[in-house]
Amino acid sequence: MTEDATGLLSSYQIQGRTASFDWHHLQTDQPDTQRWLEARDIHPSVIEALTALETRPRAAILAGGTLLVVRGVNLNAGADPEDMISLRIWFKDNLVISSRKHGRPLSAVVEVQRDIEQGVFPDSVGELLVQLLEHLAEHISDLVDEIDTHVDALETATDIRFAERRSEIIDWRRQTVAVRRFIAPQRDALAAFALLPTGLDQEQIYSVQHIAERMFRYVEELDYARERALVMQEQIANEIAEEQNKRIYVLSLVAAIFLPLSFLSGVFGMNVAGLPGTENASAFLYVCLGMAGTMMVSIVFFWWRRWL
Repeated sequence: MTEDATGLLSSYQIQGRTASFDWHHLQTDQPDTQRWLEARDIHPSVIEALTALETRPRAAILAGGTLLVVRGVNLNAGADPEDMISLRIWFKDNLVISSRKHGRPLSAVVEVQRDIEQGVFPDSVGELLVQLLEHLAEHISDLVDEIDTHVDALETATDIRFAERRSEIIDWRRQTVAVRRFIAPQRDALAAFALLPTGLDQEQIYSVQHIAERMFRYVEELDYARERALVMQEQIANEIAEEQNKRIYVLSLVAAIFLPLSFLSGVFGMNVAGLPGTENASAFLYVCLGMAGTMMVSIVFFWWRRWL
């Protein structure tokens, strides 16, 4: 393996049991990357595909070779896993060129490189591609399992306040949508890739088809997790609304009970001439008894109507 300042991250000359080929791994946003490719007579359309700023998963025949663009889970320190890393691969005959952005190493590539450096070589270009795709699928599987586990935990959580649960559910829904955004087209890209005349043997094509089916299953699991999160959000919203309705109901009952008492206290609290009982020492007691009786009548009435 070699590294230099021309955008070339690594370069391997691989001698397998059935074939030998070169694999060059580049940085897409390094200024010298394009010149490195041009110096090796790589077609301009391939250079554009390998160095594009933004990509979506796809597969196509390009300049006599095959282009495959996929996404992998971002496992770098401090990164969000849903911030998936683009891996662009173009291969033809005994040449493989892959690329990714600067500062965004992809674990699947690192793992395959580690195997090569330890003397475990892929036998052909097709086997190298299958190994890369299998590692990508494994990391995506781990991420989908993690999302599913957290959604399960939120469904069974009883010691988390409504606001905290709602915030966590929103975060996991956002992550689920972000991951699905790339996995869904990746499933289609791999399915299309398996049908292209790429030179892969039947076993390798079957492996690619199997990985595409796994992507389809991951999309279904993400859709299910998203629906569960949505149901939990609605449930929490209903629980919050129910708690608020209970409080409003209690306040309404208290107000209804004390409304006639407030009316009586207001009437007898007026400073106007001719107010009855102003000269009677027992008038205050009578008013209090009347207010207590009115309150009891109100309570009995609400109980009879089953409002209490």
